[in-house]
Amino acid sequence: MCPEELQCEKIAENINQFNQLQKTIEFNEDWDLVFLKEIAFKKLGCLNKNEKYTLIKPGVLGGKYIEENLVKISFEKLIEFSADLAFQIKDLKDGQKFSFKIQHNI
Repeated sequence: MCPEELQCEKIAENINQFNQLQKTIEFNEDWDLVFLKEIAFKKLGCLNKNEKYTLIKPGVLGGKYIEENLVKISFEKLIEFSADLAFQIKDLKDGQKFSFKIQHNI
């Protein structure tokens, strides 16, 4: 699950395949995002129970993986917001103009 990119996709069929993925540098860099976690921690502090760091403006909408675009949010609200936004933009073509309604307080 990648809420900041509004994606959810299967990456392995079983635990053995997942364990193989974990042995690759590329997977671990993408999975951990250590550089971003360090920036988020310095800016926002420790996470409370069930909180996650995420992008204010999702990557698929042009949001950058930078300090100014980071926020702490409850995991529940993150999933609700990401799913709602993904549903609203699912049929858009690249470059198509749109407006959307945010129904959740972050």
